Amino acid sequence: MLLHRLVLALKETGMYDKSLIIVTADHGVSYSAEGLSRRDPLTKDSWKNIVSVPLIVKHPFQEVGKVNESFVTTLDITPTIMDVIEIDSPWDLAGESLNTLGAKNQTSSVELIPGYSENFGNVSVLFQESRSRKEALFGVGSPVTDVTVNYTEDPMYSPLLNTELFESLVSGASELNAIWDGSMRPSEISHFGIVYHDSEPANGKVIAAVVNNRIRAIFLSGNVKGQSGKFAFSLPEAEAMPLEFSVTLYEVENGAKLSLKKLSTYSSDQVAFETKKIIEYDWKNSVVSTNGVDSLIIDDENISVIASISNDPFLIMQPIFDEPIPKPTIRIKIKSNRGLLVQLFYQTSDEPGFAESRSQTYRIDEGSSSVYFNIPDATVVGGFRLDFGLGGFTEVKIEDIQVRY
Repeated sequence: MLLHRLVLALKETGMYDKSLIIVTADHGVSYSAEGLSRRDPLTKDSWKNIVSVPLIVKHPFQEVGKVNESFVTTLDITPTIMDVIEIDSPWDLAGESLNTLGAKNQTSSVELIPGYSENFGNVSVLFQESRSRKEALFGVGSPVTDVTVNYTEDPMYSPLLNTELFESLVSGASELNAIWDGSMRPSEISHFGIVYHDSEPANGKVIAAVVNNRIRAIFLSGNVKGQSGKFAFSLPEAEAMPLEFSVTLYEVENGAKLSLKKLSTYSSDQVAFETKKIIEYDWKNSVVSTNGVDSLIIDDENISVIASISNDPFLIMQPIFDEPIPKPTIRIKIKSNRGLLVQLFYQTSDEPGFAESRSQTYRIDEGSSSVYFNIPDATVVGGFRLDFGLGGFTEVKIEDIQVRY
């Protein structure tokens, strides 16, 4: 989708024909059912999935395409660009231009791949195994927006995919719970976390991910890099983009028939925040000054801010506490009329005043969000500043500010 829009934009502006276009990826993904790392080529099984990446090159004024089966690496991209635009490199390059491949079956940079000596002798077979497995997992020819995946690779769970939840399928609450590791923003497609039974990480649990009341992925929890209970899965793009978006996890239980039990889920920021000591902060009466704001309304429940032009809208807030605060976390519940960047500037005892080096920025989507600013500096003092980004009409409501350390 993104590449399609790029090509259309280049053609509309008359830049496509004379452009050098290179499409690649930083690494593949293993999606291993056994809990192996998705990114580290530690074993032959993960190596064959992670090392292989796409590489598409369109030269200026090229009209006919072809497929080259030679083995190359992303280290060869920079020499290729410099060769096409006819610039000599002022430094030594590890790769070589793809234009000089000729009859060679690989470039010299291939020998620099981690695991080259152990696995490359059988590379064609390994890559074909990887390709076949991913075709079985994700299908061939279907739009990516329609893909649902049984990551367990056990066919007994496949009938659950794309099933709409109904009362007879759900059999109560699970004894498992899960902590999301990272963002659950609608713009994210891949999600990670840890499954627990009570307080212990739990391996080998079959979990279904439900989006908008329909099962979109089924996966196993497992051990990754010594951490038990880890899970990872991806969702179709169409399900990752709606503004009203949530993922619910269910434990899949085997019996006379498959049934689902709902997990309790928490964000890692939320869990860390709840374990800290709370600081009382009268946030509704703490606005000191504003900038670029057309309207500021403070009532018993919210601080409402309206900015009709891109004029760097921000609020400056009173100090949270009379004394320095060690490594605080500030949670702000905020409702916005659009997606925007929320930036918090803070001050330290050593460096008073607001600066980019003492700030954190998060992107929020339209609707309600909870943003956790985990400030790493040892001591935070003085007031703080909240910026609401640029880009047009902005209407936000601050529904709560809570500080813990």
